[in-house]
Amino acid sequence: MRYLFTLLLLATFGMSYGQSVSYRVLKDSPEDCANLWVNLELLQFEMNMKNISAANLGLGINSIFQMKNRFGAETAFRHSYFTLGRQEHRVQFEVGGFFNFVQYKRVRNQKVVLKSSKSGNYTTTTYITPPATKLKSIGVRAGYAYNSESYEDTKKDFSGGYYKYRFGGLYAGLLFTTQVNYKLNAEKYGTRALNFVKRYYLDVLIYPMQQISDRTTGIPVINFAPGVFGGRAGIELLSPEKKKNYGGASYAKFELGYRPADGLYFMLTYGISWKTKLGGLNAYQVVREKE
Repeated sequence: MRYLFTLLLLATFGMSYGQSVSYRVLKDSPEDCANLWVNLELLQFEMNMKNISAANLGLGINSIFQMKNRFGAETAFRHSYFTLGRQEHRVQFEVGGFFNFVQYKRVRNQKVVLKSSKSGNYTTTTYITPPATKLKSIGVRAGYAYNSESYEDTKKDFSGGYYKYRFGGLYAGLLFTTQVNYKLNAEKYGTRALNFVKRYYLDVLIYPMQQISDRTTGIPVINFAPGVFGGRAGIELLSPEKKKNYGGASYAKFELGYRPADGLYFMLTYGISWKTKLGGLNAYQVVREKE
């Protein structure tokens, strides 16, 4: 029975296996990275556990600019086009900066896919695990954060009703970045690459500026005091290369956190990314790749 279950699992999800293949390393330079990203968030979904009616789908745009892989600036703007409670649209704006105070390299075996084929429900993936260099950075980041959305109260706070709140404040926290930019030429398979930038962050949110008003009349509510502190953790996936250099053009982000009034929330974002390397601001001196 156990073997039958294993076979069914393989037939459904596919099989991956390593292979011994001769290859030549063409590039192993994680510091050779884009230093300007502009990411268009085509699908952004957010769910608030306490303020469920404010759950929404939205669009957004964000950008990251960095110098020498050390410090830089980041900004984001998001606007919902559908809200579960069909009340106020959500608007989010952030602008800030970061500084990587520690950087180091580690060589680790990485999975490089050589071939993937699918037949019906069965997928076969062939890969090798060559040693590749990772550039890891530890930094801090901080900035201004603004959030505006609907708030539905039906039980206790203001005798029930529909409201709109506006929060303004600061975020500050830690930033952990991992970069890989690796390319090889494998026997019988041609050029294959593995390149990514992963940004992990852990922030404290402080919202000292708070306002809530009746959605219909616009009259402010003066006894609104949900607290000022929150927090969040997330991961952001970027590419160090342009699409033509095997970097891909997708952008993804996942965030889990807590905000006053909203309570626990999570956010998923997927979109496309435009990226480039701005001359002398890059941490890497361009050299010709191996033929």
